[in-house]
Amino acid sequence: MLPQREQLKEAVWNYEKVYKEYSKEADKLGRSTFGGLSLTQYQMTSLRLDVLKEEMAKYELQINEVNETLRKLLEERRIAGSQ
Repeated sequence: MLPQREQLKEAVWNYEKVYKEYSKEADKLGRSTFGGLSLTQYQMTSLRLDVLKEEMAKYELQINEVNETLRKLLEERRIAGSQ
């Protein structure tokens, strides 16, 4: 069960790191048109946000998979302990 917990810890850390970077990039856009950026800068920032969203989705999936594995292991342990 320890490897799964380490996997979960790493996936959560990676997700948080990417989320912070995503937030920083999103803040560049601001509320005004293009956030004061040139069209090229805006397009590059938008593309970077797309890449970061894909990374966050990957880590979110990894977190969910590890959580499910941990849930199953705990359930198996509970069942084995009650026998």
